[in-house]
Order: sequence, then structure tokens, then C-alpha cells
Amino acid sequence: MAHGEWYRLVTVALLHGGILHLLFNMYALWVIGASLESVIDRGRFAAIYLVSLIGGSSASLLFNASNIPAVGASGAIFGLFGATVIVNRRSGRNATSMYSVIAINLAMGFIIPNVDWHAHLGGLIFGAASTAVLVAGPVRKWMGLRIVGICLLVLVALYLDSQRVTELQLLVGQ
Repeated sequence: MAHGEWYRLVTVALLHGGILHLLFNMYALWVIGASLESVIDRGRFAAIYLVSLIGGSSASLLFNASNIPAVGASGAIFGLFGATVIVNRRSGRNATSMYSVIAINLAMGFIIPNVDWHAHLGGLIFGAASTAVLVAGPVRKWMGLRIVGICLLVLVALYLDSQRVTELQLLVGQ
């Protein structure tokens, strides 16, 4: 990141800590993604996934030590968990089971070593926030303003990341 490699905020989702990590994330994406995408259109699903991924990566960068490697799509998956809660609540469906899934998976981040709960929480927050904006009403109504809102959310994350990178550069004397 210190060398202008901002793409790492997104490409982190392509790397995993092993086959089990990859399989667990892909299974979660398949289960939660299929049900969520059937309710919202592909474009909004892709936007929520990407914003969640950036939110999770940003939280990981902001709150972890600089020598902690980041891998996986878990931030984006947690964003889809948050999105599902928002969609369920907006449609009058019960979100209790999703709260349980989120609580169990967040708890595992504190129990299992080397699980980046910062990325999970960042993805969850960004996923819920972006869904609240993108799924607020009819697709066309206020869409320009919604897109601006999502862009501002991502820009805030990138700004905070840039501050963290500058801080780390000063620490190592670059």
C-alpha cells in the first residue's frame, strides 16, 4: 500500500489462508449470495459486495499491526450478512437467524487465532450501510444521490487508509 498499491484493498479477496478458508468463504458466498441476489438486482449486489470488501480491507489496514498479513473475502461475506439483515428488515421479514449467524461468526474471530475480526466488522458495517442506501426504495428514484453516498463512504475509507499508510511510512522512515 505504501508504494501506491491501492488495488490490494480489493485483490485481498482473491487470496486465502488455505483450502479450508477458501472453501468456507465460497460456501458462505454461495448460500448468502444466492438468496440476496434473488431479492436485489445484480448491479446492486456487485456494488454492495465491492463496498463491503473495501470496508473490510480498510478496517483491517486501519486497526491491525502493519506486519499482519490480510487474506480472504470474509469482509465482503460479512457485508452480505449485513445486507441481508437490512433487506429482511425492510421487507418485514424476521432477521433473528441472521443476527445469530453474525454473532457466531464474529465470536469465531475472537476464538480462532489469525482471524481478522476487524475486516469482518468493517465489511459488516459497510455492507449494511451501502445496502441501506442502495435498497432504500425504487431503483430509479434518487439513484444519483445514492451513488454519491456510496462513493463518499468509500472515499472516507480510502482517506483513513491513506492516513494510516502515511503514519506507517513515518514509523519506518520512508
